This record gives sequence, C-alpha cells and structure tokens, in this order.
Amino acid sequence: MYLKIVIILIYSSFISAKENETSCVTPYGEDVKCIPIDDCKVMKQAVPYLEEDAIAFARKSQCGYNNDPLVCCGTTGRLTTPEFNFEEVTSSPATLLMPIKFI
Repeated sequence: MYLKIVIILIYSSFISAKENETSCVTPYGEDVKCIPIDDCKVMKQAVPYLEEDAIAFARKSQCGYNNDPLVCCGTTGRLTTPEFNFEEVTSSPATLLMPIKFI
C-alpha cells in the first residue's frame, strides 16, 4: 500500500517537472524550452568567460525563475560572434632560417 503511494508521488512530481518546461523563444528566434540555466550547455560554456555579449544574451534569454534562473536554451549563447580584425594583421618580410649557399 505504501509503495503504491510512494510510486504515485514520484510519478506525479516527474510529470509536474516536465510540465514546468514551457516553450519560449530565444533572442535569435529559436523555439525552445525554458530550462534551468545549469541544464543549458550553451549558456554554461558561454557565461563563465564573462564576455559582455554572452552575459547580455543570457539576460535576454531568461524566461523565469525556479530556485535557479530559467533560460530559453537554444544553439548559441552570445549576441554576436567574435570578429577577426584584419587591419591589425601586419606582414613581415620572409626570413631564412639557413644561410644561402652558392655553388
């Protein structure tokens, strides 16, 4: 008898947890689920570096709070992609590692 009650309680809490994952839309327009930030691999990889665009993206992705922040977890965790600045690249003359030997 008690085992049935325990099983029913566990099952109902599992169903309740799944129902809490509501749909949401990321800042990039992806239709995804609203999940705890700790369960979102993309956010966990982007936010620790404390880059402004990653933190801003996490804030815009927040969709609730349930003991921890909830976020719309999509496929990217930043507002912009890092750009390579070609103007900073300088060229230097080729150097020889070995002396030229004339025959």
